[in-house]
Order: sequence, then structure tokens, then C-alpha cells
Amino acid sequence: MELTNKCNANCIFCKRDSKQGFMDIELFKKLILEFPEAKTVMPWFCGEPLLHPQFFKAMKFIKMNNKKINLFTNGSLLTKTKSKKLIKLGIDEIRFSVEGNDKESYEKCRVGLNWDKVLNNIEYFQSIKRGTKTVATITLLPENKNRINEIVSFWNQRVDEVVVMGEMPIGERKVDGEYKFKFCERPFNWLVVKWDGTVSFCCIDWFGKYSLGNARNGATDIWNSVKFNKLRERVNVDDNVLELCNICRSRFSSE
Repeated sequence: MELTNKCNANCIFCKRDSKQGFMDIELFKKLILEFPEAKTVMPWFCGEPLLHPQFFKAMKFIKMNNKKINLFTNGSLLTKTKSKKLIKLGIDEIRFSVEGNDKESYEKCRVGLNWDKVLNNIEYFQSIKRGTKTVATITLLPENKNRINEIVSFWNQRVDEVVVMGEMPIGERKVDGEYKFKFCERPFNWLVVKWDGTVSFCCIDWFGKYSLGNARNGATDIWNSVKFNKLRERVNVDDNVLELCNICRSRFSSE
């Protein structure tokens, strides 16, 4: 669930919708209550979730309903106070988006953020965490691919796990490499809701091109809809022509 698509960074590989806002906290609660069987809530999508003015109220509601929290953040707003609050809440997993291992490489990709501040925030969280799993996610870019092993090694010493993902070919940038589609389970067990309630077909439908309706009118109805099921039938088949599947890097591997 996208708490917001606003961000405090202007990353070179990210292209966000010009229409931006914050998810209404009552809609957020409504969605959680509609899916009692859901095990995990991911309160992020195309923006920085810590910008939401009611961020901690949303996190508390997740835990009140006995669900896991998987948070994605650039780490720049994660002060010591916020880190302590998240740990006290019992956050299950936090993923830090990083593309470099020093000031030059990082700030070249994550424009608008301060390397020293982000690194200090992440290292502090790691030093006081309890059962929370920490992950560094690195987008493989033309700007960092020649040093990717060095970057991975750096972050392996500072978090529990490192994940390298291919750059999504969204926007004007040219993406390196040829990729082969593997298998995708996400439309079958993920529901993606943007800040304004728009339900997207999957987690790379950044601009709602494959919109399935609005969650305000009933998210469970959308989840079980004929339209959603027909799109699901087009995934993981030899003649898959869905544009989203053909540009996806979350389930691709280099030839």
C-alpha cells in the first residue's frame, strides 16, 4: 500500500507520477481490515513512506492487526528517534535503497540525499535492532555496474542481506542488458494499492496503466474480479504480451 508517492529525492532512475499525494489513513485501515488473511503489509510503492504525516499511526495499526511490516525506505529520514519507535513497534523487515558505497557514487544516483546522513542512519538502526531483518537493495545501473561487486561487499558488512535488482526501463533512460523472463507470482498473492486508492495490476505498474478500479469501492471485489483474473491468465504463459511483464526486472535474470 502506497502511503505516498511523494519523495525527498530525485533519483536518476526513478520516474514518478506528476499527481502526488498521501493515502488517507482511514482508507489504509479499511484495506487492512478487508484482508484479515493477509500476512504482511508493505507500506510503500513509488515514494518515501516516512514522509506521510501519520506514518507511525499507520504502522501501529498494522501491528494491532497482527501483521508483519516490510518497509522500504531511502533511509534519509530515519532519525534515531524514528528508529527506536520502529524497533519498539516490532517492525519485521526494513529495506534500504542504496546504489553506492561512498559519497560520490551514492549522491550521483540518489540526487538530493546526503550520503553521510543516510549511512549514519542505517548503521545506527543496525546497531540497535532486535529481530528486524535489514536489507540493502541496490539497483544495477550503467553508473554503478562496473563497481557492483565492491558496492555489494560494502553493504554485506553493514546489513543482514543484500539484493541487486535490474533497473526498470521506465522513462527515457536506456537500460543495459538482455533479460529472460522467469516466473511471477505477484498478481496471485499481492494487492497493489496506490495512495489515491487506485488498484494496480502489479508492483511495476507505477502509473496505473493496468488499473483495476479503486479500493474505496471494495478491494476484495477487485481482487476477485473477472478483469483481474483475466490478466492473471496472461502471466507465465509462452505468448505473454503484457507490456509490464516484458519490461519487468523483478523476476528476470541476465542471460
